[in-house]
Amino acid sequence: TGNLNAVTGFGSLLIAVGCDGLIFTSSNGISWNQRTSPTDTCVEAVKRCGLASAGYVAVGQYGLIVTSNDGTTWFPRVSGTTSWLRDIACGCSKAVAVGDGGVLRISSDGVSWTTASSVGVDLNAVVCNGNTFVAVGATGAVYTSHDAGVTWVQRTSPTTKGLFGVARIGDTYLAVGLDGTVITSP
Repeated sequence: TGNLNAVTGFGSLLIAVGCDGLIFTSSNGISWNQRTSPTDTCVEAVKRCGLASAGYVAVGQYGLIVTSNDGTTWFPRVSGTTSWLRDIACGCSKAVAVGDGGVLRISSDGVSWTTASSVGVDLNAVVCNGNTFVAVGATGAVYTSHDAGVTWVQRTSPTTKGLFGVARIGDTYLAVGLDGTVITSP
C-alpha cells in the first residue's frame, strides 16, 4: 500500500519508490519485494547510475538521497540541502539531482554531493545524453549543462507553463507539462 512515484529498470531488476520511504524490487514486474528503507519520507525518483559506490540513486523530500549498489540494500547520503529533490539523471560518470528552488546537486560517486549553481526556479525533471544535461521546471524553464552539471545556461522556452518531464528520443529532446504542453528541441 502507499503511493509509488517512480520506477526504473536495468537488466532483470525493477525498482519502484514512493512516499513513506517505500522501495520495492521485482525481477518480473509481477511479484514485488519491499526493501528496508533508510527513510520514512517521500522518495520521488530513482535511476540506474552505475557510479563506483552507487549503482542506483533515489532522491526525494527534504533533500533525501539514498543509494544502493544492488537495488536491495539502501544507504542514506548527505545531500547538503533540505529542498525537495524532484529528479535525478546520470551521465558523464556523474549524477545530477534537481529540485525546488532550482537546487542542483552533483556527485561522481553517489556518496559525496556538491552544489552546482542554483538556477532560482523550481526544477522538476532532468535527463542526460552524452555530455548534455537538460533540466526543466516551473514557468517553462529549460536549462542545459555541457560540463557534467557544473554550469547551467537558461534556454529560450516557447512556453511559460510548468514542465514536469523531459526525455531524449533519438535526436530530439522532449519536455511535457501543464495543460498538455509538449515542447521539443534538437
